[in-house]
Amino acid sequence: QKSCFRPQEKESQLTVAFNPLKPIELLTGGWDFNSSNISYGEEVASLSSSLNIYNIGNNQLIKRLQCRLSPVLSIDIDDRIVALGTQQTGIHIYKLSDYNSPVLLHQIPYFHPVYSIALIPGKPSLAHTTIFGKIFIWNLNTFKRERVIDLKEILKSPILTAIAASPKGTYLAA
Repeated sequence: QKSCFRPQEKESQLTVAFNPLKPIELLTGGWDFNSSNISYGEEVASLSSSLNIYNIGNNQLIKRLQCRLSPVLSIDIDDRIVALGTQQTGIHIYKLSDYNSPVLLHQIPYFHPVYSIALIPGKPSLAHTTIFGKIFIWNLNTFKRERVIDLKEILKSPILTAIAASPKGTYLAA
């Protein structure tokens, strides 16, 4: 059966991920465009960012979690946590057992865009790409950087915009 999910008007989706525990739930991240009329009839758009959780069965918004000032560029989710990569405020790691009260477990400061993020299966680790041709790997127990893989010498472009971990966590692809 074919269906088409349509986000709400005035949303710009930059990333999406399905919840592996609840496959009917789609998580989206990006910009929300809000406009308001001011004097002289000029319309001014304000930007905010959020993580949106939708039920794709009925196309309804379940929850919108506002993020601080920076758009969500990347999402990864497993049976434990949701990790969000943002434009300017680093990596946010949430425990989302209850969408009404998400728990921010930790924020890893990183002041450049996190275009792609991957939780590494079977390990308490997370990897993300950079605009400098590097992959950073973080330990999620200590929230300290474990390793940096520098690929800028072998890449034509230093910007890495995608990363994925193999199902057993043995390999990374970027």
